[in-house]
Amino acid sequence: MIPCHQSPQTFVCQEPCQKLLICGHPCDSTCGAPCTTKCMVKVTLRLECGHSQQGACHYKTQREQPICRVPCKHQLKCGHVCSGTCSSCFQGRVHVFCSHRCERLLICSHKCMEPCTRDCPPCQRPCENCCIHSKCMKPCGQPCAPCIEPCAWQCPHQSCSKLCHEPCDRPPCTQPCTKILNCGHQCIGLCGDKCPKMCRVCNRDEVTEIFFGTEDEPDACFIQLEDCGHLVESTAMDHYMGLDDSEASNDEQVTIKLKECPKCKTPIRKNLRYGSHINRSLAEIEMVKEKINGQKLDIEGQKKDLQIKIKMCDNSQTYLTDEYLDILNKLEKSHLTAHDLWVLENQIDFLERVAKLLEIEKEKMLLSHGYMFRKSVKQFLSWLTNPQQKFTDQQIWDLQRELMRLNLLAELNTRYQSVDKIGKADQIKSEEQEIRNILKTCGPFTEHDELRVKEAIKSLDKKFPTTGLGISDEERKMIVSTLKMPPGHWYKCPNGHVYLITECGGAMEHRKCPDCDAIIGGQNHALNRGNAVATEMDGSLHPAWSEQNNLLNFDLQDF
Repeated sequence: MIPCHQSPQTFVCQEPCQKLLICGHPCDSTCGAPCTTKCMVKVTLRLECGHSQQGACHYKTQREQPICRVPCKHQLKCGHVCSGTCSSCFQGRVHVFCSHRCERLLICSHKCMEPCTRDCPPCQRPCENCCIHSKCMKPCGQPCAPCIEPCAWQCPHQSCSKLCHEPCDRPPCTQPCTKILNCGHQCIGLCGDKCPKMCRVCNRDEVTEIFFGTEDEPDACFIQLEDCGHLVESTAMDHYMGLDDSEASNDEQVTIKLKECPKCKTPIRKNLRYGSHINRSLAEIEMVKEKINGQKLDIEGQKKDLQIKIKMCDNSQTYLTDEYLDILNKLEKSHLTAHDLWVLENQIDFLERVAKLLEIEKEKMLLSHGYMFRKSVKQFLSWLTNPQQKFTDQQIWDLQRELMRLNLLAELNTRYQSVDKIGKADQIKSEEQEIRNILKTCGPFTEHDELRVKEAIKSLDKKFPTTGLGISDEERKMIVSTLKMPPGHWYKCPNGHVYLITECGGAMEHRKCPDCDAIIGGQNHALNRGNAVATEMDGSLHPAWSEQNNLLNFDLQDF
């Protein structure tokens, strides 16, 4: 029914549309509105990757493909199962970065929280190293600045004359502490140490709880670990802390790390009583940090080498300007580690190889092929310059395989262009399509695929050699040998068809090319526009009559 106030000419029927779409499903628009162009009925779709999934019906009639949600589940080179989907891993060509937490124990005693990586980067947590004078404010993985204040470990019986960061030159004091606690009972600690917060009387059960076996002795003294608060019997703790020293004296390998609380495994950093052991361990840890981060002089040297290296990458400057400048900017940053430089060096190497392909695309590909080739290169660059790119074994493998795919695609495109130039592209259509189908195959570009493409390209070369002459190399040599003309007599028309000028080799008349009717030859030794020396025929770079060609006959050392 039309409302009384509504004009029949402007009224739009709101009843459901009764029409069927081309796919056979009912239209979901209203009667007065245009029929829907995208059927949203859920159907089973067969995707290009080979998987099937439920999706909107309209995908059946469109080139656009829905995102494939099938889990990848490929076992990566790190041993973990890929967490991506078929689409996010580009059908297995380039896998998503492994998100499995590393959790290896770092030299600083923290767990590595980075996603799966071949070499753990320096720890980025706040550094926990401190003394009574100061606290390190750097990230944990960066080398700490040593404290140069005098050591504060003093007691009435012993004193240390070393600096705070150096191993102490005094033994731990073994005299019981004489202080009286707030509860009125005697301290159960040792002279020179911080008094434990527990009392043998008030906290009897906690203090005498057996762990090492000596806790319930009447004259037992205790150490309260400042990092975690646990109470440990002193003789047992002294023995525990000295175990590494006895192992080292026996020439056995000792793990470089801080000693940990025997009860909770918290690293021991703060107790002055064990300052010698702590400082010795920290010094060893600092050496490892420097090795991981790289020596400062070495880092600066590598930075300069990379800056020189990338500035020599002419192709990258020309064809990949943004990526080139981005790397230059990164090399200007301070606090770069050896791993950071390794990542940048890999990027430089890959970029230069890609830039060379873009140079080939510009000079030796048809416009249609070049456009699609640049799209493939753009996709590759997005993988290469991803901020998460750490060049793990899997990432390097994926990039190398995709770069090989690009290399072979470039080879195919350049060969097609050379054959198209002589007007015989139709003769290789089937071979060309076969190679393209292999290169476009979903999934990783395997070594078997690579071999198939290379064999197919070899077959093309036999049919149309890469010289563009339309003859085999053996035939070319035979022709040059039979005619016995000196270098510089072979020329080619604007369309690449080769012809010969006898006598002195200089053009003196015009003719039509027998293959394409283009004007060949010239007047007064000057070639017509578009004609050139056919270097591919006999290797000559200049006409036989020219001064440049004559100079090649002289050895300047004779003058």
